[in-house]
Amino acid sequence: MDTIIEYLKHPMAVGVYSYTALLDFSELGKYLNGFTQELANRTKTTDKNSLERVLLEHRISQLEEALKKHNVEKGLDYFQSLTNVLYALYDDDKENPEIRNIFVDSFQNDSETRPSQNIFRSHLINQCSDVVVIDKKHVIKEKWLFDFMSVKSETIHNFKQNLGLIPTLKNNIEDKNEKRHFSTRYVFRPYPYVIQLLLEDKSTVPIPNDLKDFLNAAIHYYFSGEWRTSIVLSAITIESILADLYEEYNHHTAPDTPLGDLLKKVSAKCQFTNDILEKLEIANNARIAAVHRSSLPVSDKDAINALVGATNIILMTHASGPITITP
Repeated sequence: MDTIIEYLKHPMAVGVYSYTALLDFSELGKYLNGFTQELANRTKTTDKNSLERVLLEHRISQLEEALKKHNVEKGLDYFQSLTNVLYALYDDDKENPEIRNIFVDSFQNDSETRPSQNIFRSHLINQCSDVVVIDKKHVIKEKWLFDFMSVKSETIHNFKQNLGLIPTLKNNIEDKNEKRHFSTRYVFRPYPYVIQLLLEDKSTVPIPNDLKDFLNAAIHYYFSGEWRTSIVLSAITIESILADLYEEYNHHTAPDTPLGDLLKKVSAKCQFTNDILEKLEIANNARIAAVHRSSLPVSDKDAINALVGATNIILMTHASGPITITP
């Protein structure tokens, strides 16, 4: 988690890696039809009463149903349909456990609070403490331009290998660009996903449940495009921690005062670094813009600024365990 925590603190210093490729799925349907026929031929030489025959027939049925739905529904949600086909293909695959782990196990960890975890959508990769952020654009027929982004270079490398495991896709991937980025245009794109990775970590950064709930909700509204609500929830996270710090220093209940005033009271006794103080002030500016009427609407950038402030004060106060105050 060291690289991830450093990225959350200093995203522009750490940077992100991107990989762009044109993926052609047009041969996949033909392959799956041929594979289904191969299984059907195998049943002809298998004892009708054997368990192997029963399993083969079940698998054929799964594939035929998935392919049928794929042909009908792929115009509505191509990659969800494709996911279902691959699930059916590898669900009973005992010979290729590596492929099964990629195309089956990851499909079963879906949640309403974050994007679905499968190889075609942005998802967390807990095993290597990283994320893959995916944008895609339909080009023509079954060709799609994919843009993949991660914090670690090895994640992109492994992801490219996983794509090559998809039947018929290995020879139908046209590399377009691979690069490391440090500009704000790119480095903050994975940020909400990386926060989720931090929130799921139970050992490196023990975060109280109420703070997790606030941040998870802030991320949920960020993904929904409801910037104001996301900003307010990030601000509540910051206010909660500032209130804890105030009470630890002053030994009485924190005042019911706006975030900016509370920050001044706490920073008078708690020596925030200039970097942390700047992030908290930027987050407070986003909060002010979100809760007061303005001729300018808040943006996703404001929501990210608020998330950065909330995440960094959590790292400052909880990365080494619960808050400890030395008067």
